[in-house]
Amino acid sequence: MKILKNKVKIIILGLITFFLVLPFFLGFIHLPIASLANDSDFTLITKGDDYITITSNDDFDTYDDGMGNGSAMNPWVIRDYIIDGNGSTCISISDTNAYFILKNCTLYDSMCGIYLENVMNAQLINNTVYDITSSVNCWGNGIILLSSVNNNLTDNIIYSTTGSASFECGNGIYLYDNSDGNTLTNNTIHDNSGNGYDSGNGIALIGACDGNTLNNNTIYNTKANNNYNSGNGILLDYLCTGNTLINNTIHDNRGDGQDRSGNGIVINDECTENLVANNTIYGNNEGPNTGGDYSGNGIVLYDNSDGNTLANNTIHDNNGLSGSYSGNGIILFTTFNNILTNNTIYDSYTSSGIYSGNGIYLRHSDWNTLANNTIYDCPTTGDFCSNLIFLESSLHNTLINNTICNNSCDGLMVCGNGILLYSVSNNNTLANNTIYNIICSSAVISGNGILLHSGSNNNTLANNTIHNISTSSGDYSGNGISIYLGTNNFNVIDHNTIYNITGGSQTYSGNGIYLDNGDYNNITNNVLYNNSGSTNYAGNGILLRNSADNNKLINNTAYHDGASTGSYSGNGIILVTGDNNEIINNTAYNNTGSSGSYSGNGIVLHGGNGNTLVENTVFNNSAGITTRTGNGIILYGTYNNTLENNTAFLNHGLSWEFSGNGIQLDTNSYNNTLKGNTAYNNTGNQGTSGNGILLYDYSDNNTVSENVIHNNSRSGINLNNVNGVNVTDNTITDHSSGSGILLDTSPDCRVINNTANSNNGGIQLTNSDNCFIINNTVNYNLGWSPPCGISLYQSDFTEIFNNTVNYNSHGVWISVSNNNTIKNNTINYNTINGIFLDNTPNNTVIYNIINYNVESGIKFSNSHNNTITWNELFGNAYPCIDISLNSYNNTIENNDCNPLGPTTTPLPTVNVSHSVHLEWSDVSWADFYYVYNSSSPITSLDGLYILLNTTSTEYFAQIYATGIYYFAVIAINKTAGLNSTISTFNMIRNYLPIIPESPQLPATTTNSSIYLTWNQVEWADYYLVYRSYSQITSLTIEALLHELTSLTFLGKIYTNSFIDNLTVSGTYYYAIIAVNETLGVNSSILSFGPICVTLPSGASPIDPNALGLIILIAFLCIVGGACGGLFVLYKKGIIGGSGKEKQVSPTNLKGEKGITPKKETPTKPVEKLEKPKKPKEAKTTKTKTKEAKKK
Repeated sequence: MKILKNKVKIIILGLITFFLVLPFFLGFIHLPIASLANDSDFTLITKGDDYITITSNDDFDTYDDGMGNGSAMNPWVIRDYIIDGNGSTCISISDTNAYFILKNCTLYDSMCGIYLENVMNAQLINNTVYDITSSVNCWGNGIILLSSVNNNLTDNIIYSTTGSASFECGNGIYLYDNSDGNTLTNNTIHDNSGNGYDSGNGIALIGACDGNTLNNNTIYNTKANNNYNSGNGILLDYLCTGNTLINNTIHDNRGDGQDRSGNGIVINDECTENLVANNTIYGNNEGPNTGGDYSGNGIVLYDNSDGNTLANNTIHDNNGLSGSYSGNGIILFTTFNNILTNNTIYDSYTSSGIYSGNGIYLRHSDWNTLANNTIYDCPTTGDFCSNLIFLESSLHNTLINNTICNNSCDGLMVCGNGILLYSVSNNNTLANNTIYNIICSSAVISGNGILLHSGSNNNTLANNTIHNISTSSGDYSGNGISIYLGTNNFNVIDHNTIYNITGGSQTYSGNGIYLDNGDYNNITNNVLYNNSGSTNYAGNGILLRNSADNNKLINNTAYHDGASTGSYSGNGIILVTGDNNEIINNTAYNNTGSSGSYSGNGIVLHGGNGNTLVENTVFNNSAGITTRTGNGIILYGTYNNTLENNTAFLNHGLSWEFSGNGIQLDTNSYNNTLKGNTAYNNTGNQGTSGNGILLYDYSDNNTVSENVIHNNSRSGINLNNVNGVNVTDNTITDHSSGSGILLDTSPDCRVINNTANSNNGGIQLTNSDNCFIINNTVNYNLGWSPPCGISLYQSDFTEIFNNTVNYNSHGVWISVSNNNTIKNNTINYNTINGIFLDNTPNNTVIYNIINYNVESGIKFSNSHNNTITWNELFGNAYPCIDISLNSYNNTIENNDCNPLGPTTTPLPTVNVSHSVHLEWSDVSWADFYYVYNSSSPITSLDGLYILLNTTSTEYFAQIYATGIYYFAVIAINKTAGLNSTISTFNMIRNYLPIIPESPQLPATTTNSSIYLTWNQVEWADYYLVYRSYSQITSLTIEALLHELTSLTFLGKIYTNSFIDNLTVSGTYYYAIIAVNETLGVNSSILSFGPICVTLPSGASPIDPNALGLIILIAFLCIVGGACGGLFVLYKKGIIGGSGKEKQVSPTNLKGEKGITPKKETPTKPVEKLEKPKKPKEAKTTKTKTKEAKKK
């Protein structure tokens, strides 16, 4: 206790002495602390040149502010130190796990401000570290964490750190060698630099530093001095995994001519699964000493740094200057499975470097996902620069829902594209991206919406929207989607919408989709419109060229594409030198041509072979101001193609040749098949324009079959200067200004099984030899140029077989044509001649049916040495064969010639007299006429007798029976041995009042049954039988109907006999009428009587009508003794036969005997005789007749 007291005294004495001498020392001390006070509690404590060195938990008590114990709830606190390191380490703490806080310290002029080694649970708060420098590796850093975990660095300021050693020096905060789980928050780090690699960075994590969080730090003006991985805002290098970099602001960091320097964030060398989110990174640059690669970028993922996530970062104004792979927003090199999402990148730049100044650049990086990023305005001047997303040799990446816009480029080549896949970038997916406002001034292969370049295969481009892409002058630039150079194969381009693409003054620009030397690509379901160009191969919806083979173009729609100048421009779809492509079910319309040829067409094939065009629809495409424009489909110099089931209509050629055709095969397009196509309403003002199908200029050996062609302004099918074409099974109609099928200078062609109706001309051959025209139907072609169904002009050795040629002007017209054969054709009802031979020798006309042509069946004009034999010539004008002057040495034999007969005057359909007035026209060449009649239609005179031989043109034919009659007349020229055709009259039905014949009745009889019989009338369906008490006279039908109203109708009888059973004596008369109900005809009346009937003596027969009443009265007399009732009956005439008999009309027949009483009223007489009903079906009439006969 005594010793303790002595110690206390000594301490008190020391304190008194200290305070007495303190004022004298303060006058000599000058501390640079005025700007470093952080709070009102700040108390300046100076340690002079002393450093803090802690090597265990026990050492904290020495520096603690007096309140801590190293626990989590009560950590040691080291605060408010100001330490001049004098080239050493200001604070060094190692091998501790106690909780402590180091705060509000100012550390400077040292080789390290704060050094933590194997430390955990530290909090470094609000410290200021500056003027740190060292020439020793791994020193010269502001704060160093070595193998330290779970530490927090917050609100520290680190600046002016400099390292001149070889590596890992001059960093603001430096974590290395398994420093895990640390949190760096709200630190400000700037103006750091280093000479070695991994130096001069704001924050550097090196060597398996995992799970650290870097949040809300501000890093700027770091710089490298000529070494790599230096001068970056944040560096993660070598096996750093699971770190989080969030909400940091990193700007204006600078490289110095070495790789991976001057970037915002660098994640390098197998640093994986890190999260980089919500950071703002801008103004980083390559530095003044140019040449460093991968420098001046926003974020760099490098060398197998896989599985990282970059999200919601804003990256802009990073500059690559002249280095390669520099000045990009984000760049990935040989990294995999990273996710880049919702980042905003703009104003990336390089002055002259290549592969620089891009928005996002993936190089040799696979399986990454780029989603929902917004990238815009990255203007550059270098090659392979200013592309908003750039994949080089990168595989299996997914680019989805990115917005890429507002970009421009002034480089030399491959720059300023929206998305660029380059150099074997395979199996990538680009989907649902929006790309617009991409502008390129003069660079080649630039300014495209999406560009696949140099062997990029198996990519899928789907559901992207690309619009407002333009270039001013670069080749292969300004296209919506461009696949260029190398073998870009097996790509899928599907459901993209591409519009407002504008090409410049150079070729291959302004196309919706441009495919160059790419094979096995599928281009499907895309919509392309309003694309334009001003030079060759520009402004097309889809352009394939340069041996683009085995591609499939399916279900695309291309419209409103156009060009102002240049050939092969402004088409819906165009293939140039491509083989075995399939173009199926596409729609191309409203495309407009330019001043160059092969423009403004729906679909163009130029060169190549083996392509298939199926079920495409091309319409309303229009010509420019030159030839070969405005066609639906045009093939040039291509062969072995198949065009099937396409529809081409409303294409307009205006006033230009080879334009406005539905389908056109041009110049050496041979061995093609055109089948099942429909072409209509195509227009043009030239002979080679406005056709349904045009084959031109050595387009030989093609097959044109089963097409439907109508209403085109010129011809349906036009073969011009071609050879060996097969035209089969086509239907061609309604070409008012052209022929159905036109062959001009086209020999060895076969025109078979076609229908060519209602055209100006049916089938026309000019200068076309050795052709076959077989089995065609050629009708109603009534124009006058040429005026015929089939015409040959200067065409020799052609065979016209088995055709039907009806209702045309001329049927067949042969002019200045030799050695042709016209055989087995049917040539009828043509308005001029059946066959017209004009200035034509040595032709054969044989076995033809040539009937009812308005003029001659066959006419010659200046034609000789022709053979006309075995032809049927009926109903043509006289003469059947008209031979004019200067036609000689023709062989005309064995022809069956019947000129047209007289014209008959129509007869009434029904006649009721004994004569018919026949009239016919006069035939000028006739000597007399034969008149015939028959009970059946007259189609032949075989078996008919001549009714009359007359020179008159009328005849009253006598008729003696009711029935159907047919009449005919023919004209005869006895001198020439010539008969006309049969001229028939219409059928006439004649009805005469035929009276049935019957034996007379006896004058008197005592028999109560009167038996009536008469001769059968052949035409009668049944008979009506009547009875009267007065004479029945023969009256007209009208009087008869009135007369019969007072008669008693006995029955409708189906046989020729009837028994009338009488019950009352008297004088009777009978009448019978024959009826044909089907024809509505009655005969006259057949009358019987009078016959006086006297029944046997005795009581008068009892009227059957009173029998029941008699029985009743008799019963009453017996029972009641009222026999006097008989006297009453006698007085009333009921007994004795004096009562009148009731009459029955024909309409009330019922029962076996056909008698049914009908009650009369004073106002309604007994029903009249029925008029015969309208004809009923024969089957019904026959059935009734049979039933009646059975009865």
